[in-house]
Amino acid sequence: MRLAHALALVSFTAFARAQDPKSQDPDPVALVAKAERLVAKKEEVEDAALLLWQALELLAAKPDHPIHNATAMTARYLLDEHDPLEKERRRVFASVAKQQLELAQAYRTRKWLDTAQTRVDVAMRYDRDAAAKERGLLEAARPKPKAVAAAAAKDAEKEPEKPKPGPLLERANTDNVVGTWQVVDDRLECVDDPTDSTLNEWTTNATHENHEIVVEFKPQDAVKDHNAGIAFGIVFDSVKRSYSGYRAQYHYSAQNKLHGVMLWFQSDEMQDLGEAWIPVAKSPDGFHRLSVQVHGKSVSVQFDHQTIMSKELPAEVRGQVGLVLGIGGKPSCPVQFRNFRVDPLAADAPTDEEVREQAAAELQKSIASSLDEAKSLLDKKQPEQASLVLRDALGELEGMQEGVLRKNLAASIEQMLHQTDTIAPKRKKAAQTIAAELAGLADKYTTAGRARLALVLAKHAASFDPDGQAARLATAREAVRTWNVAQAAARASELAPPADDGAVLREWFAAGRRLDNSDEDWKVEGPSARTMLGAGALTMLMPKQGTPALTKASVHVRLPAANTAAGFCFDVAGSRDYAVALLFREKAGVSLRAYRYAGKWIMLGSKQMTMDAWRLDGWFPIAIEATAAGITVRTAGAELVLDRQRLGLATGRFGLCADNATKEAIAIELRAFQVSPP
Repeated sequence: MRLAHALALVSFTAFARAQDPKSQDPDPVALVAKAERLVAKKEEVEDAALLLWQALELLAAKPDHPIHNATAMTARYLLDEHDPLEKERRRVFASVAKQQLELAQAYRTRKWLDTAQTRVDVAMRYDRDAAAKERGLLEAARPKPKAVAAAAAKDAEKEPEKPKPGPLLERANTDNVVGTWQVVDDRLECVDDPTDSTLNEWTTNATHENHEIVVEFKPQDAVKDHNAGIAFGIVFDSVKRSYSGYRAQYHYSAQNKLHGVMLWFQSDEMQDLGEAWIPVAKSPDGFHRLSVQVHGKSVSVQFDHQTIMSKELPAEVRGQVGLVLGIGGKPSCPVQFRNFRVDPLAADAPTDEEVREQAAAELQKSIASSLDEAKSLLDKKQPEQASLVLRDALGELEGMQEGVLRKNLAASIEQMLHQTDTIAPKRKKAAQTIAAELAGLADKYTTAGRARLALVLAKHAASFDPDGQAARLATAREAVRTWNVAQAAARASELAPPADDGAVLREWFAAGRRLDNSDEDWKVEGPSARTMLGAGALTMLMPKQGTPALTKASVHVRLPAANTAAGFCFDVAGSRDYAVALLFREKAGVSLRAYRYAGKWIMLGSKQMTMDAWRLDGWFPIAIEATAAGITVRTAGAELVLDRQRLGLATGRFGLCADNATKEAIAIELRAFQVSPP
């Protein structure tokens, strides 16, 4: 792909992965309503029970409210009517809550109120009503508001720790500084002297090879003249006692209201290597991103993730890195810099194995830090706080690879806990008893042929006794995997492609064109539009010229692996101004998402749909409709309504879109395209 477009697409992949589609919990009322419809079908009772269990767990954390209470009552009624094991489940859950509340009472008596609260919170997940009394007693035992306010006021007197700048923004790490530079919190600020034509330079002792040099900058007043740049490939000439090297510099002319980026080389004299005028969108916090990518003799300059220019230089570029501010005869208002760093190029990013090793090292470091903190708290006679830290460390151990090290660390932490918390042995015994009860209940659901419900309970059991229930949890997961395989075979017709000969698809897209010439190719033939996407690639196919503007359109997509997506692009004004509405395949379901790209990616909305694994290999519909108010996107079970004010120009231009956020080349296919007449 052409670099400018390719890097924009990679940034979309990174942006999309950074979003949290689970940020909004499902609506318990909607879950119960859907479950009620499912139980009416008789054969989907287990699906309904899964929804009802999820709704009850969500409601346990919500405050008393007539709607919440009525929803919980309905969920319990439906379970009583349609799940023969519901009474047994309620009995086991009541037992779990009772044992947790006994621990809460013991901690409350000892005046370990924060620890008691953790046990009450767990109890509420299993029996909200039974936990109400202990919750009230715990609240009554807490310090009165005046004492709390006094403690808060005392804490407020402590001067908050000031944020620190990154290492490349610290003067101790500089090799040469010219001009007025000062650290402001986690930022470096430069004030230009309009009477002095000397370039303001901040040259660090850091060096680069094949790397990306990145900085974010913000002018004090965005409507006034300002500039900011990165220096790279800097070399000190010991004979001339001077620095030579390359500069990539952004500048804004208030008089002409123009934004530009220029690349130049400075030695005995300045050598202009190129300049480009660019559109610049406002950023939420006023900061913009400038970066330079160096690969041998090749140099590319980016602004807000858009590649502005690429140059092949006479020799390989190597040297120190720095910042510059100032252009001869052109004043600049003060500018702040942050996040100045030297990163690996995308091609040099760490491998999965390296990432795993790094994560393991960070985890071990975090656990060691927790143990040090716990020892410090014990020295300060704060045993409750120490015990909380130690339990957090035990939780972190679950993410560590099994082996001798994990076993020995667990033993050390357990020993410290028992020395710190006299109730710890009782708590551990209760956890093992609870885990055994939940595992026994899971076995009953397995015998009843409800492997998915059994897996939920096995996960609950493992949350109390991870090591003791590891084998049982693995068995439950394997049972669900086997069930999914059987379902996929038995219900193959539901996974079959839609019945459509592709006539409308070919009419619109057989003579279509890619939105950007660097996009991956499409093949539109027979019933389908198909594209083979490289790792981290996004491609869009526009219809043939002369097609009408968007009113209503729909298409079916098949997503072959997790982290692949397909759907529509819309409001297309160009290769750098458009929006997308896509179905994303995830590990445990599918999400409907919408984004807009205008120099950077902005999430417009997201809705997640969990489903059985066997369904993920099927075909999913996605429909899009344009109205005066905006755009509505629908799929089976979800809808996004996108307000026109958050979108770009209502161009009516739209097309097909596919994305591959995996690390392998993958083919994505779309079928059954239909469009409503204008």
